[in-house]
Amino acid sequence: MTNEIKTNNSDYAGELMNAYETAEFLHISYWHLMDLVRRKKIPHIRFSKRVFFRVASLEKFIDELEAGSVE
Repeated sequence: MTNEIKTNNSDYAGELMNAYETAEFLHISYWHLMDLVRRKKIPHIRFSKRVFFRVASLEKFIDELEAGSVE
């Protein structure tokens, strides 16, 4: 098994990130991210009390936000 260094976001498309990693990925605060989760405004996966995010879902979410920002 080789250890590959992943260099772009598409390499992470199927991977899960925790809330701290996701906040950093989105360049927002952890608390703002958790507010979005609480209000069900961002795609997430809940395992018991822990919250995870899939990169592919976040990228699609960002694309939809961007598309909605122009007429």
